[in-house]
Amino acid sequence: RGSAGGHKGVQSIIENLGTQEFARIRIGVGKPDGGDAIAHVLGHFSSEDLEAARASVESAVEIIKIVLSEGLDKAMDKFN
Repeated sequence: RGSAGGHKGVQSIIENLGTQEFARIRIGVGKPDGGDAIAHVLGHFSSEDLEAARASVESAVEIIKIVLSEGLDKAMDKFN
């Protein structure tokens, strides 16, 4: 649960669901090395970052499987 925090995609989900009460899986993108934060978030991945992103997506898939089969609490216990 929580607000959209300025994220328009999350705001759209909240508006369509009519609630802020839903599970969220967050994948971080790190911080820029002194550069533009917007370009960092919205720009292309470096080859190194692309591998990290792929691993994060694979982890997210596993988390979703656990959420669906065993529940949110079990997934949080296992992955947090």
